[in-house]
Amino acid sequence: MRLVDVIEVNNRVICKGGAGTGKTFLALELARRWSGAGLMVLVVCRSPWLRHWLESRFTIPRVAVALPESAKRAAQRCNIEQFDALIVDEGQDLLDLHAIGQMNVMLAGGLGAGTWCFFHDVNNQSGILSPADPHALALLHSFNPISVPLRTNCRNTRQILNQVQSRLKADMGIKGTGNGPDIRIRQAESQQGLAQALAEELDYLVDQGGLYPGSISILSPFPFPDSRVAHLPRRLSSRIQVLDEYAMRTFPPAQISFATIAEFKGLENQAVILVDLPEDISRPESIAASYVAMSRPRAILTLIQRKASTQDRLQ
Repeated sequence: MRLVDVIEVNNRVICKGGAGTGKTFLALELARRWSGAGLMVLVVCRSPWLRHWLESRFTIPRVAVALPESAKRAAQRCNIEQFDALIVDEGQDLLDLHAIGQMNVMLAGGLGAGTWCFFHDVNNQSGILSPADPHALALLHSFNPISVPLRTNCRNTRQILNQVQSRLKADMGIKGTGNGPDIRIRQAESQQGLAQALAEELDYLVDQGGLYPGSISILSPFPFPDSRVAHLPRRLSSRIQVLDEYAMRTFPPAQISFATIAEFKGLENQAVILVDLPEDISRPESIAASYVAMSRPRAILTLIQRKASTQDRLQ
């Protein structure tokens, strides 16, 4: 909240921090303060899923949430030509000159003289929804914004922080929310075995762990039909809701949920089960997907992963 005090009184701000350091929370609070001061505020993000989630959290006047390409329509619905202030969430997905131009024309005074705050992640999230252009970030810095770093993680347990930092060398801040359960890893050699391991984990979390089904999200880099989740026994697959962007208005659902990693970007849940990741996560796209997925849970992270077979080990 002290950081919001700093941001609130500066016209142009770039606020950077890793996953779980409170960027979306600060964006929401800043929007409330600026709108409370009489400003017409535009909140922009790239993901339609995140847009619906944010819209469901805004019940105050003078705040509109939009994708860059729909910002003009949002202004028309507010009977204005431009907004007084701009807030960008998950800004690493909007680091391209076209998106920057779309936002520039919708802000009174433009990005050079207007009031704006750009929240973005310094780690490996960019490129999942759209590739990042380093010239776009350089352009934002040319408008002489102040820089506000976020270094305290306020979402993940110490165990999740350690797992992400050790596996991916990503900086998600310090502290975290304290101790939590150990990272759960289930392995199997075959595709059928992986589906069985997932079924056992779901049974464990709900029946023995006592988790509310809606607090569990299964994430995969693949759509549902191509994921191991599609091979669950009927008794479990019928209890899983495949999320879409409109489900974000009432998220979390009553059932266990499934989403692709890219679509779930910017969101979170109490427990996350990660499936279908490649054995080799050294490629940039695999690192990015792993970083996003493993930073989504607030308390429980389960990895369902392939175990090398005897033949693989011999080779």
